[in-house]
Amino acid sequence: MYAIFHGPDGIRRIANKVHGYTQAFKVAVESLGYTVVNDSFFDTITIDVTAPAGSAKVVHAAAAAAKINLRRVDDTHVGITFDESVSPDDLVSLINVFASAASASPVVLSDLQQPSGSAIPVTLQRTSEYLPHPIFNKHHSETEMLRYIHHLASKDITLVNSMIPLGSCTMKLNSTTSMIPVTWPEFGAIHPFAPFDQVKGYQTVIEVIRSSFFATSSKHHRIGIGRGFMQDHRFPFRDYSTQLRCSRRIRRPLCYPRLSRVPRRSSPRCLPYSPECAWN
Repeated sequence: MYAIFHGPDGIRRIANKVHGYTQAFKVAVESLGYTVVNDSFFDTITIDVTAPAGSAKVVHAAAAAAKINLRRVDDTHVGITFDESVSPDDLVSLINVFASAASASPVVLSDLQQPSGSAIPVTLQRTSEYLPHPIFNKHHSETEMLRYIHHLASKDITLVNSMIPLGSCTMKLNSTTSMIPVTWPEFGAIHPFAPFDQVKGYQTVIEVIRSSFFATSSKHHRIGIGRGFMQDHRFPFRDYSTQLRCSRRIRRPLCYPRLSRVPRRSSPRCLPYSPECAWN
């Protein structure tokens, strides 16, 4: 869908933007006395910070003060990766992190040089056509994309037109309002490698869920997370039956509803459960 929405021209425009920002950043930090280790690159570079900053700790401290995380390589090197979400202000802020670590004056956007050429070797630059299919050259506006998605949806069996719905598992089991918080930047924009002290909100949410889980089940030592997405939907049935057995409120196995599109377990030890209540 990403390629369909942007098309070949949009993909090229995004790639040129990312590569251009990386080039502009390289030129700026080299003017501050830093050494970029890799000669060729697309969106990622490694910087030797020894000469102007002394150590990587100084640069990381300046980055933390600006609320920016850098890749930790070793005591004398840091890594930088750009993507399409980086704005001109982000680029300037990042350069000023290195300026601060080098005790240099901050820069403004007009100070940056327009990159020329490419840092990608000629032998690695693509010259052939890509995404030539018509589907990648039609739907480049929001309305066109919505119409295309609706066109695809109309080909599927859904809750609207079938007694046996297939797919759309998340939509069947979760209300729209409960899914809205997932779109908040506080949830969706966190980097997977963010430092532990920057994800206290996540820790709070996990702890609340774990406490609630312990309060309503007999698993007092851990939260079980299935290896398959659909396995998670079967936890309430398993844990509720275990709780009832332990409290002697029932004396027979519970029958669980059979769920559609449940993949086979990748391992029989994913989660312990009573063999008398197993299902396919």
